[in-house]
Amino acid sequence: MRQAVFGRRKRKVFGKIEEPIKIPNLIHIQLDSYRWFVEEGILQVLQKYSPIVSQPHKGDLKKGEKGFALEFISVRTGEPKHTPKECIDKGMTYSIPIYVTIRITDINTGEMKEEEVYFGYIPGMTERGTFVINGAERVVVNQLVRSPGLYFVLEEGKAGSKSMFIAHFLPVRGAWFEILLNPSKNILQARIDRGKRINLFLLLKALGFEKDFDLLKPFTVSVDTFTEADLSQYEGCTIIEGFEIDGEQVEPGTPLTHQLIEKLLSSNVESINLAHPVAQRTLENLVKNYGENLSTDEAYLSLFKRLKPNEIPRINAAKNYLYNLYFNEERFELSEVGRYKINKKLSTVYPEYLKKMGIDSEAQEYNVDTNVLTKEDIVLAAIHLLRVSEHPEELDTKDHLGNKRVRTVGELMQIEFERAFSRMHRLIQDKLTVQNTLDKISAQSLINARIMMTSIHQFFATSQLSQFMDQVNPLAELTHKRRLSAIGPGGLKREHARFEVRDVHHSHYGRMCPIETPEGANIGLITSLAAYATIDEYGFLITPYRKVENGRVTSEIYYLTADEEEDYNIAGAAVPLDEEGRIIPETVESRRRHNVQFVRREEVDFLAVSPKQIVSVSTSLIPFLEHDDANRALMGSNMQRQAVPLIKPEAPLVATGMEYTAAKDSGYVILAKHPGTVKYVSADTIVVERDDGAEDVYRLMKFVRTNQDTTINQRPIVSVGERVEKGDPLADGPATHMGELALGKNVLVAFMPWEG
Repeated sequence: MRQAVFGRRKRKVFGKIEEPIKIPNLIHIQLDSYRWFVEEGILQVLQKYSPIVSQPHKGDLKKGEKGFALEFISVRTGEPKHTPKECIDKGMTYSIPIYVTIRITDINTGEMKEEEVYFGYIPGMTERGTFVINGAERVVVNQLVRSPGLYFVLEEGKAGSKSMFIAHFLPVRGAWFEILLNPSKNILQARIDRGKRINLFLLLKALGFEKDFDLLKPFTVSVDTFTEADLSQYEGCTIIEGFEIDGEQVEPGTPLTHQLIEKLLSSNVESINLAHPVAQRTLENLVKNYGENLSTDEAYLSLFKRLKPNEIPRINAAKNYLYNLYFNEERFELSEVGRYKINKKLSTVYPEYLKKMGIDSEAQEYNVDTNVLTKEDIVLAAIHLLRVSEHPEELDTKDHLGNKRVRTVGELMQIEFERAFSRMHRLIQDKLTVQNTLDKISAQSLINARIMMTSIHQFFATSQLSQFMDQVNPLAELTHKRRLSAIGPGGLKREHARFEVRDVHHSHYGRMCPIETPEGANIGLITSLAAYATIDEYGFLITPYRKVENGRVTSEIYYLTADEEEDYNIAGAAVPLDEEGRIIPETVESRRRHNVQFVRREEVDFLAVSPKQIVSVSTSLIPFLEHDDANRALMGSNMQRQAVPLIKPEAPLVATGMEYTAAKDSGYVILAKHPGTVKYVSADTIVVERDDGAEDVYRLMKFVRTNQDTTINQRPIVSVGERVEKGDPLADGPATHMGELALGKNVLVAFMPWEG
């Protein structure tokens, strides 16, 4: 047992585990995401469309014909006109002005001018992570969506037909691209934009594989020549690398015949390199339908006839059609996240591919830096698909958190901003086109801020993800800001959500709470962020672990995504350690993927940082949670959010240590900004004289109405002359007591024995 201070109260701590890191600020995801949007997100969109060039009138620019280019240089925000409190009182929207620096260049003379223009108002986020829209506080909920990238899945066949292995490229914008392993013909096919299937090699021909032999090379398999059973299944496959047998040279490109198999069995050749049987059959199918050594142009025309049977096949039309589908950044976008996922997935087969193609390179990682598909993506995905068909355990699960990412406020606002700006972009271009001289152009007249403002305002007023804040008590508000929703634009529909989507998955550990979720139609679709979870730069949920080396816990903390933790043994936080951090028991219960097993202590890679790690804030307020049935804990977590703030709040006698953190981050407990001495206290004002002589004045909220008609009333908990340090609580808010969350009353239980 040890003593610890929570807020202004000393408590006895009976927990055996000292947590190595503090719980991060509970609303930092909202605050950081909005800050990113204002500082980087807006400029990212503007630079994507930059430069905007005026359209030449007749063909290209002729001498003497005017042409202008407009570029966006930087973005800054101004000061809001009103405070959030004024906006709530007057029924207004709390917003901040945006200013953009624009550079206009005369293409003929090279002359430039820079100007800062007003770009409109966008709703501002308050320091509590909320927005004030038309006088009401609203919250933008984080959305959990399928990440763009590359997925290897098994599609169940329709009644009576076999299941099919599929490599599925999922972009952020544009047509789907799928590679299928057809189970009936046993050949590789491509499915373009969910439409007709075509032979994969026909597509590769169009993309520049000239010779038929080149198509087989990436699909080489090495076969040991020991038994007839081994070799007979490869009969008819093309030999990729030549070899010598009984003094005779067998050239690459020769098919493996029955006679050659018999010779090999009696020879001393140990292994040979052949084309994969599936690749061989795919090529045979191509030759049967389209003839041998098809040229690139012929392949394009055959493709176009197959995909667009009603149009006249012209070579340029065919090339443009395919280019616009997958290789044009304006029509098809994988996004940074999608490209990162594809590179990561294909790195497993990349070194092997380089070897087969005879490319001498040290590269181990597949590292492509483009937002569209490449020829290599398609070939590598096909190689991986063949590998996955032989090892089905490598298939992807849709419900794994490594395949889902979080869209936070900033990203949702950026999507809306881009939608509006793509309309503005055309108007700017039209206005530039009619201008004659640089000095007559007013940059402000080119920008119509209303389009952007209307669009963003509409998002806050009507989007499913912009919600009227749940403000019954501080916990309800906090939970609302930490909510994850699978519903919404681009997400799931409630009616179509399968049972598997809603279920608890092993990858939720430390990232998403397995307990807190609604009981109705939304069960499992609306969840809550776990206490320690945060989001990485790509939007994937990460959770902290302590690194273990040779059975000893180090001081290093690693944040891992659900994908990264797959190959490690992870033990729980309650493992007994000695003074030096060594694990005491010789065998430890640990988790690897979804298997729980006992391993030697030297085999443990990571240790959880805290037992609270797996659950949300709400759930971690329940003492002795491990003794409760999960269904009842779910109800308890949800009902805490419905507790009305009392006139005399009372902190719990038995606490979990989360009460102070929750109250502090809710924004209703006033904290000292600097160390100093309390100089003045009244019901609505606290004055602290700082150590540097300046004064901090804190105004308290008195009987303010909340969204749910409960009341916010702050009460001072310090007295004049008292010394305070930075971060100390100065005043309690609704449902808090001495700086700790206090949702109910300590029930007095009387016990009467038989005899009275």
